[in-house]
Amino acid sequence: MKRESVYPYLGKGPPGTTIHYLRKIMGWSQRDLAERCGLNHVTISRFEKNEGYTQDSLNKVAKVFGVEVAVLFCPAEVAEVYRLPKKVREEVFAILKHAVGIYRQHEKTVP
Repeated sequence: MKRESVYPYLGKGPPGTTIHYLRKIMGWSQRDLAERCGLNHVTISRFEKNEGYTQDSLNKVAKVFGVEVAVLFCPAEVAEVYRLPKKVREEVFAILKHAVGIYRQHEKTVP
């Protein structure tokens, strides 16, 4: 039985697509990412194939990339901000975080 995630999908792409894209931008292999996260490389492979994930594992991956878990659920193109200078990247993620907050507030007010 598949357990529903507490993280909402904010885009069309599932987290595996974004994880794969971020990993490629960083120039890491699946094993590199797995070592940085303290996970098995098979787990990373399963993520990228969207064959399942746990909240704990998603938290570890997001922490390694320096983003909130919700960003992993955005379209992979959002990852392009990693090519920007760190200060600009932080500003972009602050805007995304604010947008996610507005999205969640809107969901609560819509009947």
